[in-house]
Amino acid sequence: MLIQLPVGAWLSASILDLFRNDEKASRQLVAAGLIAAVPAALAGTADWSEQYEQQMRVGVVHAAGNVVALSVYGASLAPGDPRLSRALRLTGLGAVALSGLLGGHISFRLAGGANHAEEIPHLVKPGWQYLMAAADLPEGKPARQMLGEVPVVAIRTNGTIRMLADRCSTCPARCPTASWRTAA
Repeated sequence: MLIQLPVGAWLSASILDLFRNDEKASRQLVAAGLIAAVPAALAGTADWSEQYEQQMRVGVVHAAGNVVALSVYGASLAPGDPRLSRALRLTGLGAVALSGLLGGHISFRLAGGANHAEEIPHLVKPGWQYLMAAADLPEGKPARQMLGEVPVVAIRTNGTIRMLADRCSTCPARCPTASWRTAA
């Protein structure tokens, strides 16, 4: 959430560059964005320190993109040619946008944030796992088992076996009111 203020300020500076050509206001917005980026970077560092290895690798590239964006925005504040400053601000906006895509990838696809259903691959080793003998699974009746730390349910329907993990996609804990929603 903290990143919304710097990105909003920087986007606003680019909008002013395109439609108003107000160099002073654009520079003020860039400076405000740089100041607001400090708590966002500190929060991101704290989040990064608690991630899994795969999330951390992407996080390093995400952080590098943010450093590039901050550097370019900082350079845009140097006195000189206003056209160069506008070009640097637009370059900074592109860098922060690409870095933001990586941040979203970490949060949603790699389960570093909002998508807690994706944590399951981090709790169970990759590959095939033994849960129970297929012959012990009755037709049409769910069977609850533990797969390492993850509770799962298996059900056989018309000879096809399906499994679901006991994780809700919106919270890290098991949801007693929404059990068995998320596929493993």
